[in-house]
Amino acid sequence: MPTRRTNTRLDVAVPVMLYFAGNLCRGIARNVSSGGAFVETTHKIPLGTAVRIVFGVGDGGRELAARAEVKHQICLNYVDPTQKTMALLGIGLRFIGFEATLPADQLDA
Repeated sequence: MPTRRTNTRLDVAVPVMLYFAGNLCRGIARNVSSGGAFVETTHKIPLGTAVRIVFGVGDGGRELAARAEVKHQICLNYVDPTQKTMALLGIGLRFIGFEATLPADQLDA
């Protein structure tokens, strides 16, 4: 099946913070490109929601912030090696633009 992706994707695991509609949550960005990213998170964020995502939170390095829109959601249910039922939530984001980061107390979606 042909792919529709036009941007090179990086298979990474980067901690992120998501700011949306007055809410804040943590996540792990994976499969990142210049056009978007997949983010594992414990929060369900509705399709079409405007999100501010900050990459590199807490790693002591530079942070990168972007504005994005939630384009899709997934929920995977699985059984771990101990036979415990688990769930993974994630969202697909389309980047709208990148911006300079601000101190955490000034970050709003």
